[in-house]
Amino acid sequence: AAARAMKNMGASDLRLVKPPSDWKIKGRKMAMSARDILEKASVHSNLKTAIRDRYLVIGTTRRSGAKRGLFVSFDDAIKKSRHIF
Repeated sequence: AAARAMKNMGASDLRLVKPPSDWKIKGRKMAMSARDILEKASVHSNLKTAIRDRYLVIGTTRRSGAKRGLFVSFDDAIKKSRHIF
């Protein structure tokens, strides 16, 4: 599903951190027309190695809560990321 969403938005660099052993089998069923993105996906043992060559990384979630850490609204995140570049 992530590969399909990425393809729809023009992204192609899928990085997976500790995916389950059967990720390719299950992923092919979900990827549909985005199998090329799935096949090029890189697998990493931890988040640090997966993003080590990136300057800015933004994670999103629909969940909130005390254990989620710093929360910035989408609009504020866009404003702050514009100042970085």
